Amino acid sequence: MGQAKKFIAELSPSYMTARKCLRELRAQHDALYTPLLPHPPEWSSPQSITALEGWKRYLSFEEMNPLEMDDLGSVMNRVSFAYRKALACLRFYAEIWYVFSPLLSSHRALYQHFTLSRLGIFRQTTTCEWVDWRKQRVNYKLV
Repeated sequence: MGQAKKFIAELSPSYMTARKCLRELRAQHDALYTPLLPHPPEWSSPQSITALEGWKRYLSFEEMNPLEMDDLGSVMNRVSFAYRKALACLRFYAEIWYVFSPLLSSHRALYQHFTLSRLGIFRQTTTCEWVDWRKQRVNYKLV
């Protein structure tokens, strides 16, 4: 009986943190825009701006490490997964690509950074700033 109380006392703070995080995460997730097929944004419509703002709120929430994980690799995997979900829905929004690429390079995920850069260049062919920014950051030829 004493071991059970000790076990519960050790894990209770983690459980409460996870429960609070789940409540906040559900509130964030319910407001996310998830189209069946991604399409280029129409900046004149408020739906495009609202979609981007909702995803940016969710991504900043994930970057804050709400589960208070100690392992930097686990945190990076969680944030990377959140950005990949955002890119699946908002692949034509250059701002998501801009933020995710330096995040990967700062955490030494070089292969993922290189792959993402290549995908971003091909997806954002209409965004000249993206191509110019990548030319300055990475020394490789664009195909």
